[in-house]
Amino acid sequence: MRAAEVVVGQVYLANVSGRVVPVRIERPVLVGFRQRRAWEATNLVTGRRVLIRSAQRLRQVAPAVAVALSLGVPPSWEEEPS
Repeated sequence: MRAAEVVVGQVYLANVSGRVVPVRIERPVLVGFRQRRAWEATNLVTGRRVLIRSAQRLRQVAPAVAVALSLGVPPSWEEEPS
């Protein structure tokens, strides 16, 4: 993914600690001596803040099913009838 394609507020699948998890981009930040572009994000599996220093860590826009599963909400087709 390219840095110009990243949208604040969007949920992406990202590589965090060797695992691909959904993260929500919270805000852009500038890091380092050269003030490079980065993004502060929230890991939706753990709820922790992560710093995405490179757009290469972002894989794709997260499908709704991946976001629902990370939040513990069963997808509608797996719900038992009441």
